Amino acid sequence: MDAEFDRRWRESQPPFDGLTVTLNDYISLPLFQRTLVAVVERLYAYRPEASLFHMMDWHEHDGFINEAHPYSWEKLRALVASTENIQDRFYLADTYVRDGIFPADRNYLLRYYVDFPDATPWEPTPLPAGIMDVTCQHPLALQIADAIRTAGISNPEILPAKAFFDTRYAG
Repeated sequence: MDAEFDRRWRESQPPFDGLTVTLNDYISLPLFQRTLVAVVERLYAYRPEASLFHMMDWHEHDGFINEAHPYSWEKLRALVASTENIQDRFYLADTYVRDGIFPADRNYLLRYYVDFPDATPWEPTPLPAGIMDVTCQHPLALQIADAIRTAGISNPEILPAKAFFDTRYAG
């Protein structure tokens, strides 16, 4: 998170006074890519004029406070356009450090991450898998959950945002 999102989370301010829509677990990269596209397109339809920002979210790694930088719908759409782009983005990334995307008014936060599991004797070549969440207010949360279902995930979780982030903090 950046300092402003960290403050908002700790004080239960928007969007952390709303809901977090998340997947129950990591999903295969092809399904993850399809789901991420559906969510990005839903967020674009919600606010196509929004100026976007990007940050590396260390909330679940060690709680490091990072800075956000301007981003664009074009960059985001290009990233989610293929599994290769998404996989390349996280190949050398730190464990549990998510990409965070949000509009200038910070009324939602999209976070996503791809894990590359270690090989084991019973799974010598494990496949990368992704997980994501969107934190926002109630009406948009329902739309995000519908977009996730449309992509093929039948059971997205919808949880109180503050509690969701409280239980995942690693700082």
